[in-house]
Amino acid sequence: MSANFVFDLVDPAVLTQYIRAYDNEVLRNQMALGAWLPDVENDALEYSINQSTFRDVDVAEYRPFDVQPKMAGRQGFSRIRGELVPVSRQIALTEEDTLRLNALGNAQGNRSLINQIYNDAERMVRSVKLRIELARGNLLTTGKFTLAENGMFMEADFGMPGTHKPTASGAWSNPATDILGDLLAWVQLYVDDNGFEPGEIIANRTILGYMLGNTAMRQAAAFNGTTPSRINLETVAAVFAANGLPPVSIYDTVVRVNGVITRVIPIDKVLLMPPAGTPLGETQWGITAEALKLAAKGMIAARDAAGIVAVNLENDNPVQTFTLATGIAVPLLGNPNAVICGDVIP
Repeated sequence: MSANFVFDLVDPAVLTQYIRAYDNEVLRNQMALGAWLPDVENDALEYSINQSTFRDVDVAEYRPFDVQPKMAGRQGFSRIRGELVPVSRQIALTEEDTLRLNALGNAQGNRSLINQIYNDAERMVRSVKLRIELARGNLLTTGKFTLAENGMFMEADFGMPGTHKPTASGAWSNPATDILGDLLAWVQLYVDDNGFEPGEIIANRTILGYMLGNTAMRQAAAFNGTTPSRINLETVAAVFAANGLPPVSIYDTVVRVNGVITRVIPIDKVLLMPPAGTPLGETQWGITAEALKLAAKGMIAARDAAGIVAVNLENDNPVQTFTLATGIAVPLLGNPNAVICGDVIP
């Protein structure tokens, strides 16, 4: 089955601009991991990222007058390279759907068809971006970008230290487990390896529930000799602040993988993330074959080729119209020391 581009229903440049605006204004706010692994454009077929861990400079030294100061060394880095991979989803407006819309008359039918294309484009772009969010979650929890789907098997290991995948002293589902003690130990590890404190703790609502009923947490919130039977999120924030821990943010995003509800961050994981402005990694978006074809026809500007695109396609036999959203993208970890992923339900 071969499909041809359709240019007379929705202008490809307009559709691509529309779905990118939809991504920026709607989807980006729903997919929080992009804050740490932001989108960047790449006009090559391969990704490349300079990988290093933060290392502070040596302290300066006192010197006699008229003596040259000692030269500071420049921090080295390694460069990791690999292939960008296509990620796409399409949806068909079937032969029956086309006939029903045609029955409405040319003007009304075309309007309905165009509206359907825009709606389908939104859904397909959301599908692509959710797959990228799932890949980001896998990268942050394992230190690897792993693919095993549609006959593809590949893995890029970014060298996240084994010590940055610690196991809790006991299951956090047990109220007697010292959650504060675990977090304090992990924050100390983070500081020892990075020279700065984490900026945020990422947890899901199930783990938040464990915190709210945890014995040590409740005891830390005792007031006037009375220990509450249960605390709330505001109290958790106060207990964390009093113990020198970063604030906790709730991340509970789930996606559908072949119809199965799947968590982006597994339910038993807690992440310690770097403070705002500290480089961690990025998500590189290349140029798709569809974008190259549209640019060659003058349908989109060459400067707009990189990133996600949406196009309308058509089959003649059977008669079908497709809306395709596609990109070439891989999330990358540039500073593997700047994240800790704790297993809290061992």
